[in-house]
Amino acid sequence: MNRVKTIFTYIALIFTSLSQAGCKASDSIYTIPFALYDDIAVVKLRINGSDTLNFVFDSGTTTSLIDSVTAERIGLISDDSQGLLLNNDYLEMPMATIKTIKTGNLVLINRPVIIQKSFENYNRITGIPISGIIGMDIFNKYPTLMNFDKLQILVGNAIDTTGYKELNVKMHNDLFYVDASIFMSKRDSLQNRFLFDTGDMTALSLAEPFWRKNDLLTKSKSYYSGINRSSSALTSPTYFGSFDGVSLDDYRFGDIYLNLTSAKRGFFSNDSVAGTIGIDILKRFNIIINLRDEKLYIKPNSKFNEPYRINTTGLRARLNPDLSQCVIEAVLQYSPAEQSGLQVGDIIVSINGIVATSRNIPKIRQLLRSIPGTELQLTVNRNNQILQFLVNCNTFSDTKKATVNN
Repeated sequence: MNRVKTIFTYIALIFTSLSQAGCKASDSIYTIPFALYDDIAVVKLRINGSDTLNFVFDSGTTTSLIDSVTAERIGLISDDSQGLLLNNDYLEMPMATIKTIKTGNLVLINRPVIIQKSFENYNRITGIPISGIIGMDIFNKYPTLMNFDKLQILVGNAIDTTGYKELNVKMHNDLFYVDASIFMSKRDSLQNRFLFDTGDMTALSLAEPFWRKNDLLTKSKSYYSGINRSSSALTSPTYFGSFDGVSLDDYRFGDIYLNLTSAKRGFFSNDSVAGTIGIDILKRFNIIINLRDEKLYIKPNSKFNEPYRINTTGLRARLNPDLSQCVIEAVLQYSPAEQSGLQVGDIIVSINGIVATSRNIPKIRQLLRSIPGTELQLTVNRNNQILQFLVNCNTFSDTKKATVNN
């Protein structure tokens, strides 16, 4: 009898220990370091014990994504398919199940992932191989703090919101939206709900039906046309309009350029959305996302008062597909780049002595957004001839020539 009693005592102790361990686990805080590559947040992770992979941390994609080459290399096999809105097209994509994702000291188990061809646009902007996208898998499971001061993501139920401003979020189609206001003048403003998108490199990107309905191009102080630098819509034509300001709750940012997209399919063509609020605003706060309670908490950080940097050269440049050269892909009309004589197809060798290698591409792209008055000395290769150009950075407008087709 005593032996049976002893066995039950041990069983009770085991269950008590497991219960206590469960409580402790629920209060654990997990840490995930991240890096910013030209305003793209990148985390490192391992899938099913793989080597270390670079993934973009993106709240604007409902399901994690992985490129097909990496999937094949680490042995991920498609076991299903799912429809996905990708680069303005709705596609049926192969899907697999990942047994373990380890990022920082956080481990996720049995997570679905969509397999797509590649992340070439991200590679060409960051200068590093990007294997996939992750975000909502974490946001949906835990309250999450993005600390842009420390470049850390903290994940867990015990995150302290003291000192943060509380905002409401609205869930729609498994993504979350926040309210923001656009100021055309001191007296004229427009409030709407915007997708919270850490994968959008811009401040605010406006859907075409929304900005046309509200005549925002006409109401902008000035604008120029070109190609969106956001990796998610890199080849989409767009207008960059100057506005009096944007506010997120009580926090207002003045004299800001917004992207007025012209996508004909996909998210930015949807007349039920206003657009996205991107990392160029979000990085100015440390942010806690608690989707279980549909709450967002924000606190200004050290980046809050940094000036907004817009393209002051008028040239667009990315690495070529094999990441070996930085190529000028567009030179905008009336821009300092056009005035200096730079041309599409020129290969940038260096800017102000910084060699345009894949390692330096985020710095190169930041130089293209230097403050007005900055002089940039560009060395380029044009048809195997080395040429020098001086670009005087400044704001510009092609308002006289830009046309909007209704």
